[in-house]
Amino acid sequence: MTTTGERDRIREIVLELAELEDGELTETDLFVEDLGLESLTLVEIQAAIEREFDVVFEEGQYRRMVSLAALREVFAEVRAAAAPQTGTR
Repeated sequence: MTTTGERDRIREIVLELAELEDGELTETDLFVEDLGLESLTLVEIQAAIEREFDVVFEEGQYRRMVSLAALREVFAEVRAAAAPQTGTR
């Protein structure tokens, strides 16, 4: 589960590194096909998110990060996997 602050910060990172204005990015715009982002920019976005939130994406997860919505979904999965598991045995 990601917080609203994390979701907003992820959007800010994408906007900044992709050099886009707020209105130019929707949840479902495809980074490469719709926005014309280059692979280097995508790597920079992923690295910035890893640094900002102290997470590590697996190689297979990179391929799924094709839009802002998909990026946030993968981020939420990584966060959930890293969270301490609570419960009884």
